[in-house]
Amino acid sequence: MILSEYYENLSFNHGLMVNISYAGIPTDFPLHWHTFVEIMISFDGSFELGLGYDTYQMEKLDVAVCYPGVLHSIKSKGCEKELLIVQFPFELITNMKEFSCMSYRLTQMQIMRACESEEQILLMKDIFMHMRDVFYSDLPFKEVILYTDLLSIFIHLGNRCFSEMKEAAADPCNAKTTELIAEACFFIARNCTEPLELETVAKHVGFSKYHFAHTFKKYVNMTFLEFLTTERIKKAEILLADPNISITEIAMRTGYTNLSTFNRTFKINKGCTPREFRNKVHRLD
Repeated sequence: MILSEYYENLSFNHGLMVNISYAGIPTDFPLHWHTFVEIMISFDGSFELGLGYDTYQMEKLDVAVCYPGVLHSIKSKGCEKELLIVQFPFELITNMKEFSCMSYRLTQMQIMRACESEEQILLMKDIFMHMRDVFYSDLPFKEVILYTDLLSIFIHLGNRCFSEMKEAAADPCNAKTTELIAEACFFIARNCTEPLELETVAKHVGFSKYHFAHTFKKYVNMTFLEFLTTERIKKAEILLADPNISITEIAMRTGYTNLSTFNRTFKINKGCTPREFRNKVHRLD
């Protein structure tokens, strides 16, 4: 790994799609971000996790998921903690439609507390430990086993997201509606770089414009425009990690025809302009 002030440029020199680290964390793991997903679970004591604009006190067996483009840091309070870290491209998950449909919910679920989901956390702990053992082994089909375990982790996360989504909607007929809203989210994510309109998505799932707008906000807790913007910003973050792509080209490739609008929207969502975000990536490389 190459750690700059803000950007961790991961290079999996072992050639596998999934990287696993299991060791004592340093006293201060500085603020950084990367284009990979990073899952963390501590098997020994607590640590402080900075995640985006929030700070969390992580206890033993709590699980944290840092998604691409999210600034995060770790403080271990002066003591090394046994921390398991799993890193992988998010595309390994979102390339599957069922997960891609839920990606907007998955990215909102960043912390799972052991005290609130003990049974599920213990099952996930066993999977994480199995991944660690496989990663450091000479087993045949090691990458396939790791990928299978990773999918099992996201099945647990996905089931929890699905349950929370249904509870939030509080609709006795919500199974079909949930499926349609998930399809709408998948459709938006897949087409977000195009000039997409609310009416187009509503028609795709068989809703009227106004019913879709109301139902989408109810289930996703975001308006159509907010969700579309979020998806475009995610794509922009990945492209900004490549210094060879101009800001103007990134704007065009993420659905914006006006550079000023792209810059303004990015700053509202990330707290800095695209150029400032890119400068943070390469400051100490």
